[in-house]
Amino acid sequence: MKQIKSSERGQIVVLLALVLVAMLGVTALAVDGATIFSDRRFDQGAADAVALAGAGKIAVALENGLWRYETLECNAIPTILANGRQVAIDRAATNSVVLDGDISDNHGVQVTCYDDPTTANGSYKDKYIDVTVMITSVPQTSFAQLVFTDELKNTVKAVARVRPRTTLSYGYAIASMGSGCGSDGGGIDIHGSVEVDIQGAGIFSNTCLSAEGTKVSVDVTDPHNQQGINYRTTFTTSGSPTFNPLPTAGGAPIPKRTVPPPDCISGPNTDISDSATLNPGTYRSISLHNGILTLNPGLYCITTGGFVANGGTIIGDGVTIYITGGGFDVGGNVNVNLSAPVTYVYPAIKGMLIYMAEENTSGVALSGNSTSAYYGTVYAPDSDILAGGTSSMIPTLNTQLVGKYVEVFGNSDLDIIFNSTDQFQFPSSLDMME
Repeated sequence: MKQIKSSERGQIVVLLALVLVAMLGVTALAVDGATIFSDRRFDQGAADAVALAGAGKIAVALENGLWRYETLECNAIPTILANGRQVAIDRAATNSVVLDGDISDNHGVQVTCYDDPTTANGSYKDKYIDVTVMITSVPQTSFAQLVFTDELKNTVKAVARVRPRTTLSYGYAIASMGSGCGSDGGGIDIHGSVEVDIQGAGIFSNTCLSAEGTKVSVDVTDPHNQQGINYRTTFTTSGSPTFNPLPTAGGAPIPKRTVPPPDCISGPNTDISDSATLNPGTYRSISLHNGILTLNPGLYCITTGGFVANGGTIIGDGVTIYITGGGFDVGGNVNVNLSAPVTYVYPAIKGMLIYMAEENTSGVALSGNSTSAYYGTVYAPDSDILAGGTSSMIPTLNTQLVGKYVEVFGNSDLDIIFNSTDQFQFPSSLDMME
């Protein structure tokens, strides 16, 4: 039997003690790490809730005050901003977090309003209000200070963004959202002998802008001095057209915003090809060649053959025409008086006159005689919009034209009177940015 030397006695106790100390240290650091992580998670949840509370207060105030994209100016809403900040501070206090109106120390609430262009020349203005919340806390640890000489801190940040109520394409009366240039691609073309007079908004092309004709003139009057005539890639002319103001290049593209499709209600699901008085519902197609077609107020869903007219009279007050199959084509011999709903009447869409469903590429052709009128937004995200006609046969468009590609043509005056309250609008929105 091997004999144990006296000098080796007790070594296992020392080794066991060292192992126990190491295990206790690792366990202690793991416990402290869990505490730090838990505190950080609590702080982030509190920061998110505080930012949302302040932003929610601001969004409601913008809605109640009827502030819109076109009219919002940061220096005109100091009380709204201050109230939003105070609501955020009060919400933090309910979570036992004391904040002030200063984030330079990484612990407070800051409300900032932006109404400048996103980039320089030619860009649209993306107006918004940011509620920024920063929370810094010192977790209660037991052993971490034995390893780290500096005080351990958690710092978290949350940003909630509020945008005011806005129409499609940030309020421009004519907007091309396509990424290409030319028919079926994108851009805006103006040609013929047309005089385009836009009151209350501007023109924006996400790509190119072209004008052709010796008598083409485009005049934009914007009372808010925010918009003009803008394009991002190329501007070509032929025949010395005139613009007031001059088109501006560059800037960021207008982002596409999805309009929720309406809930189409059941209906006769038939083809209408004669004068009639129709009730809201779902139809395969609607066409008119003579007589009078009256659309009672409500939503009209067209699934296959579109809406076509080359004669007669079309009357519809408070209607939304939603087309999933076929196009909208009204010729110059038609007397048209169509208006979108001015109030919320389910399932019609307030302010939306013609809505071409996404992936419907059939196109929209707006014409009519000189006494015709269209009121409301015309939205064709994946198709072309053609507006115009022959001499003395161009209607007044109290509308907004937003399409993949937009063509304006004719031999007379084309008046577009833009009033955002008559158009489709997104309500004030709230998003968590970080």
